Amino acid sequence: MSIITLVEFKANREVANTLQEKKFNPLAEDVELTQIQSRLGLEFYQDIIANPTATANAALLTGGSYTYQAKSYNSPGLKAVIIDFTYAIYKSLGDYTDTGFGTVVKTTQFGDRADRNERKDLRGHYEKIAESKWQLVELFLNRNSAAYPLWGYNEIGNCTPSRGVNFGFSKIG
Repeated sequence: MSIITLVEFKANREVANTLQEKKFNPLAEDVELTQIQSRLGLEFYQDIIANPTATANAALLTGGSYTYQAKSYNSPGLKAVIIDFTYAIYKSLGDYTDTGFGTVVKTTQFGDRADRNERKDLRGHYEKIAESKWQLVELFLNRNSAAYPLWGYNEIGNCTPSRGVNFGFSKIG
């Protein structure tokens, strides 16, 4: 079960009317497992799945304005982050279709498909947008941590989960 629905996805991003749940749901679920669960921690993620309408979780999911140290701030909401990460994948993989004979690329007489580099650039662009929104959601969580006791908790103990930090190595000399 995904946190976002196809209706919410279509309302926030321009996608083909023909996009069906059987193609959308796996994309959204993949994003939640690879991008969201690792950022929130398993316990917190599972709590959100089990209790999406709880007051604190609903505020986290939908976002909106909040007050911190007598100043007003806005959070885009966790759903917006998931939508943008899902859209990034959709833009890079959206023209592939699985058939009984394997994976095929959709073609049409009305246009040419974007090449691999263009799709890669689009994916990177929307991933950056999602990352920026995530930083605002993470700030919201940190500033309102009293309302989210599972924020920063995982099975090992009370420690902060992975926040998607990537490390690279290069050979010197």
